[in-house]
Amino acid sequence: MSISMLVVMMVAMVAAEMHAPIVTMSITLPDGQTKELTAPESGVATLTLKDGTEFGFRPTIQDDRPR
Repeated sequence: MSISMLVVMMVAMVAAEMHAPIVTMSITLPDGQTKELTAPESGVATLTLKDGTEFGFRPTIQDDRPR
């Protein structure tokens, strides 16, 4: 395999990984504090409370256009 083909494959892989949009979420905790979390679409953002309880949030973007 030539070096140029390897470079093209690496660029394609990086471009595919960068395709997922980043979602920013504002989460209001039971004590009234608001935390801002970011995660790639369909990725997981975690939040740990003071008592050690951990929550995971997975954003999913849905197209609002009817089919």
